[in-house]
Amino acid sequence: MADYIPPDVPRFLTPEDIPSGVFCRMLSIPDDPAWCGIVDGALTVLFEPDAWRQFGALTAQECADRWRAMLYDSWLPETSICAVVDAPYWESVDGEDADVEVVAGAETWFGYLDGANFIDDLAGWVFAGAVAISFGVDAAIEFATSLKRLRLLFRTGTAGAIVEVLLDNVLAGTVDTYSSAPGLTSLDVFPSGTIVDIHNTQMANSAATAVGGLYSMEIIKKRLWEAEIYPDDIRYDPGTAAVQQTFDGGATWIDQALQDPRFSDVFRFPPTSSDNPHCDSAASIVRFLLNLVADTTNVVNEGTTALAFASFVIGLIAILFPPALFVAIFIDLFDLITAIGATVVQEAFTSTVWDELLCIFYCNIDADGQVSADKLATINIKIDSQIGSTAASVLHAMLLVQGPVGLSNAGTLGLDTDDCSGCVCTWCYEYDFAVLNDFSQISQAGWGAGAVYTPGTGWLASINISRGNAGELASFFAIGRLFPACTLTRVEIDYELTYGDISIFQNHQIFKIGTDVLFDFSTNQSGTQVWTGSITPTGSTHFSVGASPDGVIGYNNAFGSAGGHVLFSRIRLEGTGATNPFGSDNC
Repeated sequence: MADYIPPDVPRFLTPEDIPSGVFCRMLSIPDDPAWCGIVDGALTVLFEPDAWRQFGALTAQECADRWRAMLYDSWLPETSICAVVDAPYWESVDGEDADVEVVAGAETWFGYLDGANFIDDLAGWVFAGAVAISFGVDAAIEFATSLKRLRLLFRTGTAGAIVEVLLDNVLAGTVDTYSSAPGLTSLDVFPSGTIVDIHNTQMANSAATAVGGLYSMEIIKKRLWEAEIYPDDIRYDPGTAAVQQTFDGGATWIDQALQDPRFSDVFRFPPTSSDNPHCDSAASIVRFLLNLVADTTNVVNEGTTALAFASFVIGLIAILFPPALFVAIFIDLFDLITAIGATVVQEAFTSTVWDELLCIFYCNIDADGQVSADKLATINIKIDSQIGSTAASVLHAMLLVQGPVGLSNAGTLGLDTDDCSGCVCTWCYEYDFAVLNDFSQISQAGWGAGAVYTPGTGWLASINISRGNAGELASFFAIGRLFPACTLTRVEIDYELTYGDISIFQNHQIFKIGTDVLFDFSTNQSGTQVWTGSITPTGSTHFSVGASPDGVIGYNNAFGSAGGHVLFSRIRLEGTGATNPFGSDNC
């Protein structure tokens, strides 16, 4: 039977000692001042020595003092030893933008350990977005910090090394960064004013596979949590595929393109300074996509979860723009690759596909390598028509991840070069006059007025025969626009003819560029006229379409005032050349 303790005898027994280490526990308190007061009141009871009964070596006063210090520490979360701070954001290698102090006199945080000495040397380091990677022998990162507790994050993989963390040259912990599939692991350390060294030991798990005889240390320069990059009033909506913002605490959300790094020019890098930016940018975009396909399918093949996959892709895309807002897109990409099968996806991307993709980008990006939203829409159309099937489905998902700004930045950052002279670029532009028009009525010798543009309908002309001689051309009209320098290979024109008595009325259609007549026909039937061939206008010439009455068959004075209407509703133009002279492809 347990000993009976009278109510007036302290129930808390003093321990033997106070360890130097700490154990952190999170306490979830109902979000109400009354509950907070109850918890504080219960805990402050032990502030008094009278609450303690001597049992171990510590006195009641020593226990009360330590209890008070512990509780005070919990009330100051920003300085608490239990406050976890993720690894500082080493955006620049000199640490100027970091939230910890740099080692005095150091020019860089990245180098290697020579015994107990840290040597500045970037030669063994590669920086990929949010990840700093080194396969170097004794590679290390060194910095000083006043933080009490620091969480270091590492990317794991099949070549992951065992990493040591030293505080003032004393081993504080190790972490095994090997894993069979890419992932993340962490280590919490308690620097409290010491110098921190993070060291690649070049030792590894027995299951790890060395690359070139070396093991890797990949440290996350900053864990890209979505809330750290975007405020709570910004979100990505998978339903509309748009970034949205709320101004009323989340009650309503509106699309906000300027906040979307895939489309906002705020995140766009300047064009590449390459000698051949058009082709080199296309080659670099293709290289980025090739690596993205290989990396993502390998991860899925090795076995991973959707969230681990999303974290992995964040590291790949971070070089282009801050991507953490788009976790939903990354999970959709994971689901797509998983549903198709990673091996099937890999087999779909043949060398022929990559060659076709190079020409699709070359033919549909600007001469300086930049990609607009309209250009990206055209690129997606070309991918469907020229590649199709499995590869097209995966490419559409990956282009949704990057957007026009991400593609442009991939072209700027890449160092690839290629020969695009074998790419035969074609373009297509269609004027549906019901919704699109930049033609006007023009004057040409022997052609009169009479055409009127009506939005929603097209170009309509009324042609009247005012004289009674059969075969006499009584009225012409022409519409047109300046035609840019290009090579034209195909033209389609839709037209509709209506008359008082169509059986006695022929209509004469003429299509020409400058003085070159592409086709000249007469008909009393509505329809489509098509021309194919090759003609190269030099620019500053007019592209024009005209119509006139060609004559009255079986003339009778009763039809001396016969007339009709000609409606031009659509013109489609196709040609060859690296850029579409009329704008972005729309057909």
